Amino acid sequence: MLDSPESSYWAAPPAFPNAAGWLVSTIDDFWPFVRLLLNGGTHDGRRILSEASARRMVTDQLAGAAPFLDDGTSWGLGLAVPAAGASPGAMPRGFGWDGGTGTTWRSDPRTGLTGILFTQRSMISPAPPQAFTDFWRTADDCLAG
Repeated sequence: MLDSPESSYWAAPPAFPNAAGWLVSTIDDFWPFVRLLLNGGTHDGRRILSEASARRMVTDQLAGAAPFLDDGTSWGLGLAVPAAGASPGAMPRGFGWDGGTGTTWRSDPRTGLTGILFTQRSMISPAPPQAFTDFWRTADDCLAG
């Protein structure tokens, strides 16, 4: 458990709202954001982000200057993305995010696969937890047939 109900970070509204982390959501709430990026900045037929902004979010912004990231991974605007010129590599592929409180998401426009896992299990090391590894291995098996 990350924290107890009595002293939880979420027990009272924050003094200052901060969208940089510690957000609480459900997959149903998160899915429209994912669709927004997959649809180039539109949601339910309405333009929310410019197409250029959406494209920049899911495009490598570090251009090979990311030696601290996994091979084949780089950083877009606020999320992990495939490194420019990288082969598809192992799962997870595409753009998305791994959160320190047990969330993982990737959308791979090449295959049409989106995987979202919210576990509520804090990460305890830089290595992905076994639940992430199992989730992405299963997704890869599904793609393989």
